[in-house]
Amino acid sequence: MIAGSFDSSGQPVVKSRLVVPRLGVDDEVDFLVDTGADSTCLHPADGQYIRFPYDELAVSLDSEGVGGSHPYYREYAYVVFYESDGIRPRAFDIILAVARPEQPTPSNPRPVVNRLPSALGRDVSNRLRMDYDFLADGWISLQDERS
Repeated sequence: MIAGSFDSSGQPVVKSRLVVPRLGVDDEVDFLVDTGADSTCLHPADGQYIRFPYDELAVSLDSEGVGGSHPYYREYAYVVFYESDGIRPRAFDIILAVARPEQPTPSNPRPVVNRLPSALGRDVSNRLRMDYDFLADGWISLQDERS
């Protein structure tokens, strides 16, 4: 079982290791469990924290979301979770959607994309069974669909 939790603002998060082989990225990222997101996304706050090499990104595609339209770059990646015993890793190969940071402007002093949490999308969560219990226990578990 992969264990998640609720952060101080009540958002469901799962700790993971993000590996982007082409760019040499291998670091920890907390992903918001987002059942509305088609793809797993790395947003600027986490990308800057892990020193993501934005200059090496190539082709972007516009993506629509609650925050509006924004270009995302696609990178082959792995999201690795550890079972609650801390021993058995579980890796998922994905096409990660990466959002570059937006520079503030007078008309947009706090770009929305810069404030979004990175999201664990349905490209991963659809391969798992999720138990979500905020009120009783305040925990999330993700389990192999065959469990």
